Amino acid sequence: IPLMLAILIHGGVLYMSYLATYLFNDWLELGAIPILIFTGIFVLGYLVIWVIIYFTTKKKTEQINKILKEKQKKGIEIHF
Repeated sequence: IPLMLAILIHGGVLYMSYLATYLFNDWLELGAIPILIFTGIFVLGYLVIWVIIYFTTKKKTEQINKILKEKQKKGIEIHF
């Protein structure tokens, strides 16, 4: 399953779960405007979290690749 599809499925399931929980517990009024506001906040928060995860992972991957390249230049054998 492609990563983007997995993220969309994950986000959709989370959104539906949170929305159902908020509506069931009367934490959110049933109406178009409250649901639209909730949706906007959810999407923004979800995107912010994924951007943080993306850049953190990218930085760590670049650091690991740099270390591996340095070890390869020195001729050190790398075992996994």
